[in-house]
Amino acid sequence: MKKIVIIILLAMFIVSCSSYAPKNVKVKYTKLSDKMDKLMDDVILERKRAELERDFIKFNKEMREYREKNIDEDTEYLNDYIKMTNIKIQYLRDLRD
Repeated sequence: MKKIVIIILLAMFIVSCSSYAPKNVKVKYTKLSDKMDKLMDDVILERKRAELERDFIKFNKEMREYREKNIDEDTEYLNDYIKMTNIKIQYLRDLRD
């Protein structure tokens, strides 16, 4: 019985963390931006740059998919975060070159 309760709680936690409510999007964007700031503070390693680029691309894609699936909801706030992640992605790509 304990295992079932733990599994249910874990599932609820995962679902709540993957939500695209404005607060959750801001937190995730801030974490990625902080990673980018740390990357810029030191010598840029290609492996870390590529990993961060993938993270931003994944986040951007997930926001777009969420916006498309939830047309009934007010997802206008996502447009700003999508634009900001596009800028970060382009900057990370420019660092590659």
